[in-house]
Amino acid sequence: MQHLSLLLTVSFLSALHAGSVAAPGAIPPTKNDAVTVENNEGGDDPLSTAITFPNLTSVKGFAYTYQRKDTRNALIEALTSATKTIDIAAHIIDEPEIIKALQSAKNRGVEIRLFIQKSGALQGKHSATNNFNIQDIAYQTTKITTYFMPDLGDQNFKYSVQKMAFAIVDRKLVSLLTHLPCNENQQYFTQGLFFNNTELAKSLKIVFDYNASGGRGEKPAALKDYNHLYNKSQLIIFGGEKGREKLKEWCRFATQTLTVQTQKLDDINFVDFLLQMRKMGRSIKIITSEISPDHTLENLCIEKGIEIKVMNNISGTIILLDHETALSHMFIGPLALTAHDFKYANSLGWAHKQQEVVKNTYSVFDTLWKQAKAPDFANPS
Repeated sequence: MQHLSLLLTVSFLSALHAGSVAAPGAIPPTKNDAVTVENNEGGDDPLSTAITFPNLTSVKGFAYTYQRKDTRNALIEALTSATKTIDIAAHIIDEPEIIKALQSAKNRGVEIRLFIQKSGALQGKHSATNNFNIQDIAYQTTKITTYFMPDLGDQNFKYSVQKMAFAIVDRKLVSLLTHLPCNENQQYFTQGLFFNNTELAKSLKIVFDYNASGGRGEKPAALKDYNHLYNKSQLIIFGGEKGREKLKEWCRFATQTLTVQTQKLDDINFVDFLLQMRKMGRSIKIITSEISPDHTLENLCIEKGIEIKVMNNISGTIILLDHETALSHMFIGPLALTAHDFKYANSLGWAHKQQEVVKNTYSVFDTLWKQAKAPDFANPS
């Protein structure tokens, strides 16, 4: 994987002359600064480079990606197809080619809204100076409407980490991701689903609007139709006990197998739930990137029938239920199965029953499983 430099030079005098308006909370750039950003030109993550994956069945109208490069390119293709609107919720948006696609869409007259993490987005990690970063340039020069996750001390908004990862294009094309492909975290094995679904797009817009109101400094109205969003669109919204319980409720549909791929699992409540599922006869496999120092996962290994392996660079969470049956289910979301994310992460995931996509996702999981290692509890990551 070759790392090249992408040089993005912007004249802020021209932008200001054109009437550019700074994004909320943006840090004013220094005149005539040029920003150099490390970029691998859309290259793959380490897992995709090291592992040979099987050919997957093509599913009409339902694209599934499982490598950083493919997920990134599919998102850019979706953004390029936009004619009216784009809404993106993500922790950070700093991938230069994605920013280019957003700038191009804005130039075509597309209405764009972004909801991102304030602290993560404005630290200047990818800039030549500490004064500003590539995101500030993109937002200011294109006048993209941007909402930031409120600071931790904001009493109007109870969550502290923006961990959503989705895009809505023209109120119909939906992109749901385990992690938005970004320049900062190129190592992540990033999976995504891309498809047209107007009802799901409407539900995601409701969630986006809710978060945008908090990003404007207002006290967001409660999501009173939370259960409606789940019943109609199978959206599971996190940020407290309700999300965890809804995910457990969905997992109870498993009658044979429960397959979990997650960045980290340390939530005692969810661990106890998996133990209950095992006692009910479900076969359980788990791939995780991080082992908890308190050996929470070791307790699962002791329980007969629950198998665990470790592989670095997994992002988000994917859960498969009964993958070999005609009633298989799949959940995809960017949060980790941790006590922190269940309580503080502003996140969501989606559950569906598209059989061929579930089969494809399991083929990828099985390939990872064969390459993953047994956990070393003496030296947890």
